[in-house]
Amino acid sequence: MKSIIKVLHEPELENPILIEGLPGIGNVGKLAVNLMIDELNAKKFAELYSPTFPDHVIIEKDGLLRPLRNEFYYWKKDDNFSLIFLTGDYQSQSVRGQYELSEDVINFVKKYNVKKIFALGGFATGEVVEESKVRVFGSASDSEMASFLTKNGVILEDKGVIVGITGLLIVLGKLKEIQGACLLGETSGSTLDANAAKAVVKMLLKLLNLEETDIDFSRLDQKVEEIKQAIEKKMEIDLFEEKDLELLKKKDKPSYIG
Repeated sequence: MKSIIKVLHEPELENPILIEGLPGIGNVGKLAVNLMIDELNAKKFAELYSPTFPDHVIIEKDGLLRPLRNEFYYWKKDDNFSLIFLTGDYQSQSVRGQYELSEDVINFVKKYNVKKIFALGGFATGEVVEESKVRVFGSASDSEMASFLTKNGVILEDKGVIVGITGLLIVLGKLKEIQGACLLGETSGSTLDANAAKAVVKMLLKLLNLEETDIDFSRLDQKVEEIKQAIEKKMEIDLFEEKDLELLKKKDKPSYIG
């Protein structure tokens, strides 16, 4: 099986820029992109299904199953400017898969004449940083983009590695004449980091010359709190099930726990 991209409808886009934010360190990229999708009321127009994702499916509230997927959304400011957002459930789970997934994304957005990519993620420092002090680090596909980043306050990284699709989109995109940059919010890396996501969004809006007033950042705090509560509840259920399994092992006769 190869990756499948299901196009729900074909938007008419002028000079679109791809903004990627998939799960990663601190979930910074995904939180940032999902915030922009929600606040700008972006419209979903395509879904990507890949055999490089983990081998499980998601049970939704109505009891129906769906496969893991990534999603493409679009937003048009006017007839001369538009954004394509990429978010979703997972990155690929293998090295080869990351390359394949990145290439699939690049080939798809090239059909819409994308010439620029901003890939969003987290920069793990191991320390919790106050919202007002979060720094945004970056790396670029070329010297022109690197200069543009530094002029706008991005701290240019000149060593280390960027793991996953966030880095691969930029270097593979360059091979196909797409300019790009990674924007990485400073994060402890150990939890969902709304502050890092906000910093990345604010920097991106600055780079795109868009108004911050279009974004209600307080909603991100609420969303993160909801996710954390859901995770804690899931952990409590898992712990309860583990205790039950231990009790079952100690019993001599078969038992059923409903």
